[in-house]
Amino acid sequence: MKKRITSFVLAIIMLVSVGALLFSCSDESVDYIASVKAIKPYEDYGISATYGTVLNKYISSCKWQERIQSKNLTYVDVSGKIADIDGSQIEVAITFKVTPYEGKTEGMVWVEAYLVEIDGNSYQSDRASAVIEELFDAYNEGFESYAAYLIAYGEDW
Repeated sequence: MKKRITSFVLAIIMLVSVGALLFSCSDESVDYIASVKAIKPYEDYGISATYGTVLNKYISSCKWQERIQSKNLTYVDVSGKIADIDGSQIEVAITFKVTPYEGKTEGMVWVEAYLVEIDGNSYQSDRASAVIEELFDAYNEGFESYAAYLIAYGEDW
């Protein structure tokens, strides 16, 4: 009788363990980097390029990394070098803040430019959004580099 009870208890423990393992494996993990890369932020304005296309074009040695802070907050960092107007290469990093979309579409994420770091200087979301907008403008207008765009419009970082 003790052997049956022990076998029964072991069987239940194994079922619970397998169930917990399957449940944890079925948790849909989000590929935040792929999600950010696929977004077309200016599609409504006639620019069908994605973040991935534009940033990989203008940022050399472009590296994409994700930092999961919690279930409701992840950062995607894009870093590398970008040509300056004098021809030199400067370090640039753009951070996107990724949060769950609080709308009717479950499983969607909200992505916003959060921070840009240019040659060691950090700028908050407004400047990050402006840099991204300029990069998309440069792409849409066919500039080979962001520096060429800045020179053409007489702008500076």
